[in-house]
Amino acid sequence: MSHRHRRFLFWIAGGVLAGFVLSLELIYGSWFKAPGLWNLGIIRNADWSIDVSAYYQHEGPIRYKRDYFGLRGNYGQPRDISLLAIGNSTTDQRQVSENETWTARLDACLKGRGLPVNAANAGVTGQTLRGMANNFDLWFSHIPGLKPRWVVAYFGATEIDLEGREDSDDVRRYYETGKAPPKWKNFQNWLKMNSALNKLFADVKTNIKAWRRPDSPNSRPPGQDAGERADQAVNRNLAESKASAVRLDSPEFLAMKRKSEADLQDSLQKFEARLVRLEESIRAFGAEPIFVTQNSARYRIKDGLVWGDLELFLRLQALAERTLQVCRSRNIQCLNLAGELSLEDGDAYDGAHITAKGSARLANYLCARLRLN
Repeated sequence: MSHRHRRFLFWIAGGVLAGFVLSLELIYGSWFKAPGLWNLGIIRNADWSIDVSAYYQHEGPIRYKRDYFGLRGNYGQPRDISLLAIGNSTTDQRQVSENETWTARLDACLKGRGLPVNAANAGVTGQTLRGMANNFDLWFSHIPGLKPRWVVAYFGATEIDLEGREDSDDVRRYYETGKAPPKWKNFQNWLKMNSALNKLFADVKTNIKAWRRPDSPNSRPPGQDAGERADQAVNRNLAESKASAVRLDSPEFLAMKRKSEADLQDSLQKFEARLVRLEESIRAFGAEPIFVTQNSARYRIKDGLVWGDLELFLRLQALAERTLQVCRSRNIQCLNLAGELSLEDGDAYDGAHITAKGSARLANYLCARLRLN
C-alpha cells in the first residue's frame, strides 16, 4: 500500500472516530442542558468523599454530592421537587453525608407522615437573604421544570454582617475561590462539565480511587486541643463558660437586651427589607415561603439560664423576633427554631454548622411543625 493510500485511510479512520465521539457527546453530553447555568460559579457535578473525623464522630468518610443543577438530594427530576430548601452553609452542610443532611432527613420524615414531598437542597456557603433572593433569577429559573410548591429558607448567622459576602450573594461569581478564574479556565470547566467522555473518565477514576479529600471551604476544622474533635472543643468551651451564666429574667440580662436592640435598630430595618424581598421572590416563582430562624452552638440555654456568647445570642434572637413580626404581618409560615430548639452537646462542630446528630434534631423539629397543605 502506497504512502498516499495509508494517509488517506488514516484520515478516513480519524474522521469516523471524530464522528463517533461527536455523536456520543451530542447524545449523552450536556451541551444543550440548562445553558442558563453555564456561567454559574457554584459547585456542580461534584461527588466527594470527605474525612470528617476531626469534626465529629462518624463511621467512615461522608459523601458530599451536588448534581448538574447544583442541588443536593435524591429528588428524581427537577420537575419532581415540591420543597426547595435554601440557606447558607448550614443548609449546604459540606461535612454531612447525603442521607444525613437535615433536608434529606426532613424529606424522609415527611414521607413517613404520608406526605408526597420531594425535597432538594440549594444551600450556598456564605449566602445571605440578599443572595437567596437573587438565586431565583440567576439560578432557579434556569433549571428546567423546577416549580416547587414550598421554599424553606433557613437563615440567621450570615445576616449579622453582610460585608465581604458579595461573591456568595451572586452565584455567577466564583465565591469558592474568592475571585473568578481566568477565562481559559472557565472555558475548560465548561467543557469538562458538559462532556460525556469526561464524565465517563471521572466515574472510572472515582471508582478506582474512592477516597477523595477536596481542598474546599470548611475542609479544615477550627483550632482545638491536640487529639480533640471540633465538636468536643465546642462542648468544652461552653462548659468552661457556664460559670458566668446569667438568668434570662435578671436585670443584668434585660439591660444587655435593651442595649443590643438599640444598637441593632438600623441593621434590623435593613434585615426586614431583605426578608420582604425574599418573600416576594419566592411568591413570584409560584411557591409558598416558609421562614426558619437560626440559632448557634456558641451559647446554651437551660432552666432559665444562658451562657456562652451572649452577644451572638442577643443578635440572633433580635433577628428571630423581627422575622416573626414580618411573618405575622405578611402571612408567611414561620418556624422559630432560634427560640424553640437549643443546640446540645454533639449537635454542632462549630458555632453554626451542625453534625449528623444535629441534623436529625433539626429535621424532626421541622417535620413536626411544618404545615404543608
